[in-house]
Amino acid sequence: MTTELRIVGIDISAHFVAATLLESKPDDLLVHYRKYRDKIFKLLPNRDGITELLAMKPTHAALEPTGVNYSKIWAEILSDHGVKILWVGHVNLKAHRNSNRMPNKNDYADALALAHYGLVHIDQPQYFVKFDPFSKQGDIRQLCLQLGHLNRVQSPIVNRLRQNLAYEFPEIAESSGDRSRGNVATLFRYIAGEKITTQSINRFEKLKAKSIGVGISQFTKYHAVRLCDIHRQEIEIETSLSMLTSCPNFDKYNKVFDEFGFGQRVRALILSTIYPMETFLGVNGKPVVEIVPNLKGTGTAKRHRSLSSFRLALGHGMVEDSSGESTDWVNGGSKLCRIALWQWIFTRIEPVKARPDTEICKELSELYDTLKLSGVPIKLVRSRVLSRAIRKMFYMLLS
Repeated sequence: MTTELRIVGIDISAHFVAATLLESKPDDLLVHYRKYRDKIFKLLPNRDGITELLAMKPTHAALEPTGVNYSKIWAEILSDHGVKILWVGHVNLKAHRNSNRMPNKNDYADALALAHYGLVHIDQPQYFVKFDPFSKQGDIRQLCLQLGHLNRVQSPIVNRLRQNLAYEFPEIAESSGDRSRGNVATLFRYIAGEKITTQSINRFEKLKAKSIGVGISQFTKYHAVRLCDIHRQEIEIETSLSMLTSCPNFDKYNKVFDEFGFGQRVRALILSTIYPMETFLGVNGKPVVEIVPNLKGTGTAKRHRSLSSFRLALGHGMVEDSSGESTDWVNGGSKLCRIALWQWIFTRIEPVKARPDTEICKELSELYDTLKLSGVPIKLVRSRVLSRAIRKMFYMLLS
């Protein structure tokens, strides 16, 4: 390793970052941490913090691609000053930290571990996450997160509004609040006093004339106004997503997603997670397959490492969760992707009338029906169908 390398490890938290610089690999990382703990600095997200970070004159910066809203400003400024950003996966950092006996859940230890990981693997690009928050992929990810936030925000508002309507205007309390493509829900526009079609106005007014309710309160109207604003934000974000995901770079991915009948939100979320597919391949551009002992211990078996990494990225892999003397295996990877794929099963595979007319969806639907009729528990049915779908998607994207 040349002495010209100056790698700063940066552990990002909500209110500050822990940062430290390494120019060479210490013989023992834990000893180095204990001896030079005062060389790991706490920097605040202001001009003084940025100035102190740039004064280290790093050539590279190693960060985790988590909490992008917090890390983006630091990564962006460093990039503007010619510093190369190295994104280190959370699982990789955890393994590296454990192998060097570093403290767990310690921001300062993580900063040093990040810098050390960067030095160790600087000439091995396959050890870093191919994620750029400033690229189209990063923009898509941000928009997906914004949609998820708006979805969570509106749920309690809708619940409160419907509870109010139960005594203010019960005849419309359970009316559909779904918005049509490119337009705010008619129900909420009516309550908010916004313009709607004459046909819709007449329908609501006839119900209002015979209503047993006490009348729509101003509080309920304000909630309807909020929901209309949220719907408009969603429409604006979805329009931006549609433009970004239609980029020619994603043509191959979109063709595969079409075969699965993925909607705009699902495909955008998956695309932002798995692009580019080269992330999951070996240095030769091919899937990594390892020969490992089989479960019986009497022979060997093939372990498809690339496919396993792909599953994990989509939230359908298992990771070890160790605490004290207990060891358990839990779902790992993207929780958002895991939820999105479960919802896809609920809305596109389970309902017979909603099933897409594609070969892959016909195969998955047949598997679903066969397992269900065989008496397999429904949760296990969905899990097996998703497992088949992810495997199919992986190899279709590689072809």
